[in-house]
Amino acid sequence: SRVAGQELFNAVVKKLKLLEIDYFDLEFLSKEGRQCWLDHEKTLPKQCPATIELIFYFSVKFYPPDPHLLEDEYTRHSSEIGDFLEEEYLDTLYLTQLKVLPQPYTEDLLKKVMEYHKAHM
Repeated sequence: SRVAGQELFNAVVKKLKLLEIDYFDLEFLSKEGRQCWLDHEKTLPKQCPATIELIFYFSVKFYPPDPHLLEDEYTRHSSEIGDFLEEEYLDTLYLTQLKVLPQPYTEDLLKKVMEYHKAHM
């Protein structure tokens, strides 16, 4: 189908009778099994894997213009870091710069946090 991401998103929010749509979006699993946000500008075949059954997840997506305006500290850090980028986050160093983990922390804990970030962001 040559449906653009925006058309699919519009159909979903219309079906849900949602007025505040800025905080939500659709996600799907890439060929690698990673969660990806729907690109509203691209058609579905250009961004989604060709599978028999493609499943979209309606998810909360919140990106404020300035992450420092967020009151919740962990939400603020999540907004600053964003999605896990393999080419950018080669090791756990980026986590130590956030200063959110209780001291002292082990390299094992950092690796677990990094794996969680990789799997869920």
